[in-house]
Amino acid sequence: MTALIGRALPSVFVVSEAEWGASHVYEMFQQAGFKRFTPMSKTERPDLTCFLGGEDVSPKLYGEEQLKGTHINERRDRREIDTFEWAKGMPKVGICRGGQLLNVLSGGAMWQHVDNHTGTHLALDLTDHEYYEVTSTHHQMMIGGPNSDILVVAWEASKRLSAKQREQPSYDTEVLFYKTTNSLCFQPHPEYKPGDTRDLFFRHIYMRWEMGTHTPFNQRDNGKEDLC
Repeated sequence: MTALIGRALPSVFVVSEAEWGASHVYEMFQQAGFKRFTPMSKTERPDLTCFLGGEDVSPKLYGEEQLKGTHINERRDRREIDTFEWAKGMPKVGICRGGQLLNVLSGGAMWQHVDNHTGTHLALDLTDHEYYEVTSTHHQMMIGGPNSDILVVAWEASKRLSAKQREQPSYDTEVLFYKTTNSLCFQPHPEYKPGDTRDLFFRHIYMRWEMGTHTPFNQRDNGKEDLC
Protein backbone atom coordinates (compact mmCIF):
# COMPACT_ATOMS: atom_id res chain seq x y z
CA MET A 1 0.00 0.00 0.00
CA THR A 2 1.12 3.56 -0.67
CA ALA A 3 0.01 6.92 0.64
CA LEU A 4 -2.69 8.90 -1.15
CA ILE A 5 -1.11 11.39 -3.56
CA GLY A 6 -1.87 15.07 -2.95
CA ARG A 7 -3.30 14.61 0.57
CA ALA A 8 -1.71 15.07 3.97
CA LEU A 9 -1.05 11.77 5.70
CA PRO A 10 -3.66 10.98 8.36
CA SER A 11 -2.27 10.57 11.87
CA VAL A 12 -2.80 7.58 14.15
CA PHE A 13 -2.30 7.25 17.91
CA VAL A 14 -1.82 3.68 19.16
CA VAL A 15 -3.03 3.40 22.75
CA SER A 16 -0.91 1.57 25.37
CA GLU A 17 2.33 1.83 23.43
CA ALA A 18 4.12 -0.26 26.05
CA GLU A 19 1.84 -3.21 25.36
CA TRP A 20 2.96 -6.09 23.14
CA GLY A 21 2.60 -5.50 19.43
CA ALA A 22 2.46 -1.69 19.38
CA SER A 23 5.51 -1.37 17.14
CA HIS A 24 4.04 -3.83 14.63
CA VAL A 25 0.79 -1.88 14.59
CA TYR A 26 2.55 1.43 13.92
CA GLU A 27 4.55 -0.19 11.13
CA MET A 28 1.35 -1.57 9.62
CA PHE A 29 -0.31 1.85 9.68
CA GLN A 30 2.74 3.53 8.16
CA GLN A 31 2.68 1.06 5.28
CA ALA A 32 -0.97 1.98 4.73
CA GLY A 33 -0.30 5.70 4.42
CA PHE A 34 -0.57 6.93 8.02
CA LYS A 35 1.86 8.90 10.13
CA ARG A 36 2.49 8.49 13.84
CA PHE A 37 0.61 11.08 15.90
CA THR A 38 2.94 13.61 17.52
CA PRO A 39 0.91 16.25 19.38
CA MET A 40 2.09 19.85 19.15
CA SER A 41 -0.43 21.12 21.73
CA LYS A 42 -2.68 19.79 24.49
CA THR A 43 -5.78 20.31 22.37
CA GLU A 44 -4.53 18.54 19.24
CA ARG A 45 -6.09 15.17 18.45
CA PRO A 46 -5.12 12.38 16.01
CA ASP A 47 -7.20 11.50 12.97
CA LEU A 48 -7.55 7.95 14.32
CA THR A 49 -7.05 6.36 17.75
CA CYS A 50 -6.25 2.63 17.82
CA PHE A 51 -6.73 0.35 20.84
CA LEU A 52 -4.74 -2.91 20.99
CA GLY A 53 -5.19 -6.51 22.07
CA GLY A 54 -4.44 -8.00 25.49
CA GLU A 55 -6.33 -9.06 28.59
CA ASP A 56 -10.08 -9.57 28.77
CA VAL A 57 -12.33 -6.58 29.36
CA SER A 58 -13.75 -6.51 32.89
CA PRO A 59 -17.34 -7.84 32.93
CA LYS A 60 -18.12 -5.08 35.45
CA LEU A 61 -18.11 -2.69 32.50
CA TYR A 62 -21.12 -4.47 30.97
CA GLY A 63 -22.84 -5.29 34.25
CA GLU A 64 -22.07 -8.98 34.56
CA GLU A 65 -20.15 -11.20 36.97
CA GLN A 66 -16.72 -12.53 36.05
CA LEU A 67 -16.62 -16.19 35.04
CA LYS A 68 -13.73 -18.57 35.62
CA GLY A 69 -11.24 -18.21 32.79
CA THR A 70 -11.80 -14.47 32.32
CA HIS A 71 -8.54 -12.64 33.07
CA ILE A 72 -8.78 -8.89 33.44
CA ASN A 73 -6.53 -5.87 34.01
CA GLU A 74 -8.66 -3.19 35.67
CA ARG A 75 -5.83 -0.65 35.70
CA ARG A 76 -5.54 -0.93 31.94
CA ASP A 77 -9.34 -0.74 31.59
CA ARG A 78 -9.40 2.54 33.55
CA ARG A 79 -6.53 4.00 31.54
CA GLU A 80 -8.12 3.13 28.23
CA ILE A 81 -11.56 4.36 29.31
CA ASP A 82 -9.89 7.73 29.94
CA THR A 83 -8.44 7.61 26.41
CA PHE A 84 -11.87 6.70 25.00
CA GLU A 85 -13.31 9.81 26.65
CA TRP A 86 -10.36 11.90 25.42
CA ALA A 87 -11.14 10.79 21.85
CA LYS A 88 -14.90 11.29 22.23
CA GLY A 89 -16.61 11.79 18.88
CA MET A 90 -13.44 11.09 16.94
CA PRO A 91 -12.66 7.98 14.82
CA LYS A 92 -11.58 5.02 16.94
CA VAL A 93 -10.63 1.48 15.98
CA GLY A 94 -9.87 -1.48 18.22
CA ILE A 95 -8.00 -4.70 17.46
CA CYS A 96 -9.05 -7.88 19.35
CA ARG A 97 -9.36 -6.78 23.03
CA GLY A 98 -9.31 -3.18 21.78
CA GLY A 99 -12.36 -3.86 19.62
CA GLN A 100 -14.05 -5.64 22.50
CA LEU A 101 -13.41 -2.67 24.79
CA LEU A 102 -14.89 -0.24 22.25
CA ASN A 103 -17.88 -2.56 21.89
CA VAL A 104 -18.50 -2.62 25.65
CA LEU A 105 -18.02 1.15 26.04
CA SER A 106 -20.49 1.66 23.18
CA GLY A 107 -23.23 -0.38 24.88
CA GLY A 108 -22.34 -3.96 23.94
CA ALA A 109 -21.45 -7.00 26.05
CA MET A 110 -19.25 -10.11 25.73
CA TRP A 111 -19.43 -13.87 25.51
CA GLN A 112 -16.83 -14.64 28.18
CA HIS A 113 -15.64 -17.77 26.42
CA VAL A 114 -15.98 -19.21 22.91
CA ASP A 115 -14.18 -22.09 21.23
CA ASN A 116 -12.61 -22.54 17.77
CA HIS A 117 -11.11 -19.05 17.47
CA THR A 118 -7.44 -19.99 17.80
CA GLY A 119 -6.11 -19.62 14.24
CA THR A 120 -7.40 -18.64 10.83
CA HIS A 121 -10.89 -19.10 9.43
CA LEU A 122 -13.22 -17.69 6.82
CA ALA A 123 -15.35 -14.65 7.59
CA LEU A 124 -18.07 -13.00 5.54
CA ASP A 125 -17.98 -9.25 4.96
CA LEU A 126 -21.63 -8.22 4.89
CA THR A 127 -20.84 -5.00 3.03
CA ASP A 128 -19.55 -6.71 -0.14
CA HIS A 129 -20.82 -10.30 0.35
CA GLU A 130 -17.29 -11.72 0.00
CA TYR A 131 -15.42 -14.25 2.17
CA TYR A 132 -11.93 -13.57 3.53
CA GLU A 133 -9.47 -15.60 5.56
CA VAL A 134 -8.92 -13.83 8.88
CA THR A 135 -6.50 -14.37 11.74
CA SER A 136 -8.59 -14.93 14.84
CA THR A 137 -7.07 -15.58 18.28
CA HIS A 138 -9.71 -14.53 20.81
CA HIS A 139 -11.39 -16.68 23.47
CA GLN A 140 -14.11 -14.08 24.10
CA MET A 141 -16.49 -12.62 21.54
CA MET A 142 -18.45 -9.43 21.07
CA ILE A 143 -22.19 -9.16 21.62
CA GLY A 144 -23.27 -6.06 19.76
CA GLY A 145 -25.28 -3.38 21.51
CA PRO A 146 -28.54 -1.87 20.22
CA ASN A 147 -26.70 0.79 18.20
CA SER A 148 -24.20 -1.56 16.54
CA ASP A 149 -23.91 -2.36 12.85
CA ILE A 150 -22.65 -5.91 12.22
CA LEU A 151 -20.09 -5.79 9.41
CA VAL A 152 -18.27 -9.14 9.40
CA VAL A 153 -19.39 -12.56 10.70
CA ALA A 154 -18.10 -16.14 10.86
CA TRP A 155 -19.40 -19.62 11.69
CA GLU A 156 -16.76 -21.22 13.95
CA ALA A 157 -17.83 -21.36 17.59
CA SER A 158 -19.73 -24.37 18.87
CA LYS A 159 -19.72 -23.16 22.49
CA ARG A 160 -20.38 -19.69 23.91
CA LEU A 161 -20.42 -18.97 27.67
CA SER A 162 -22.07 -15.99 29.33
CA ALA A 163 -22.82 -14.96 32.90
CA LYS A 164 -26.35 -14.22 31.71
CA GLN A 165 -28.79 -16.57 30.06
CA ARG A 166 -28.69 -15.68 26.37
CA GLU A 167 -29.99 -17.19 23.18
CA GLN A 168 -27.15 -18.73 21.18
CA PRO A 169 -26.66 -16.86 17.88
CA SER A 170 -26.32 -18.67 14.56
CA TYR A 171 -23.10 -16.80 13.70
CA ASP A 172 -19.99 -15.25 15.31
CA THR A 173 -19.65 -11.48 15.31
CA GLU A 174 -16.15 -10.46 14.17
CA VAL A 175 -16.46 -6.77 13.25
CA LEU A 176 -18.91 -4.11 14.45
CA PHE A 177 -19.32 -0.38 13.95
CA TYR A 178 -20.98 2.14 16.28
CA LYS A 179 -21.95 5.42 14.67
CA THR A 180 -22.91 6.77 18.10
CA THR A 181 -19.31 6.57 19.37
CA ASN A 182 -17.55 6.53 15.97
CA SER A 183 -15.96 3.19 16.87
CA LEU A 184 -14.87 0.31 14.61
CA CYS A 185 -14.57 -2.91 16.63
CA PHE A 186 -12.30 -5.40 14.83
CA GLN A 187 -11.60 -8.73 16.58
CA PRO A 188 -9.12 -10.32 14.09
CA HIS A 189 -5.41 -9.40 14.07
CA PRO A 190 -4.37 -7.38 10.98
CA GLU A 191 -0.90 -6.67 12.42
CA TYR A 192 0.24 -10.30 12.28
CA LYS A 193 0.98 -10.35 8.54
CA PRO A 194 -0.12 -8.85 5.21
CA GLY A 195 -3.12 -10.50 3.61
CA ASP A 196 -6.88 -10.70 3.87
CA THR A 197 -7.16 -9.63 7.51
CA ARG A 198 -5.11 -6.50 6.97
CA ASP A 199 -6.91 -5.64 3.73
CA LEU A 200 -10.26 -6.07 5.49
CA PHE A 201 -9.12 -3.84 8.36
CA PHE A 202 -8.05 -0.94 6.15
CA ARG A 203 -10.97 -1.38 3.79
CA HIS A 204 -13.37 -0.61 6.63
CA ILE A 205 -11.26 2.27 7.91
CA TYR A 206 -11.27 3.73 4.42
CA MET A 207 -15.00 3.14 3.97
CA ARG A 208 -15.88 4.84 7.26
CA TRP A 209 -13.45 7.72 7.33
CA GLU A 210 -11.63 7.85 3.95
CA MET A 211 -8.23 7.56 5.62
CA GLY A 212 -5.11 5.93 4.22
CA THR A 213 -5.28 3.69 1.17
CA HIS A 214 -7.41 0.77 0.09
CA THR A 215 -6.25 -2.11 -2.07
CA PRO A 216 -9.08 -3.95 -3.87
CA PHE A 217 -9.62 -7.53 -2.79
CA ASN A 218 -9.48 -10.65 -4.93
CA GLN A 219 -12.94 -12.00 -5.69
CA ARG A 220 -13.78 -15.26 -3.92
CA ASP A 221 -16.56 -17.83 -3.86
CA ASN A 222 -16.19 -20.20 -0.91
CA GLY A 223 -19.61 -21.79 -0.98
CA LYS A 224 -20.86 -20.61 2.42
CA GLU A 225 -24.50 -19.70 2.88
CA ASP A 226 -25.01 -15.95 2.65
CA LEU A 227 -26.29 -14.22 5.81
CA CYS A 228 -27.62 -11.22 3.91
